Amino acid sequence: MRELEDYAQVLTSDLLEMIQDATPEEKQLLQRKIATLATKIV
Repeated sequence: MRELEDYAQVLTSDLLEMIQDATPEEKQLLQRKIATLATKIV
């Protein structure tokens, strides 16, 4: 479980870095993709 938490933290950090200069449209696209992924986790 600890490895999963560490991986999620790294992934979050990487994503935030990637979208710093993203357009609103790119951020919306990523938000939709993450929401879709979240529904697959449940």
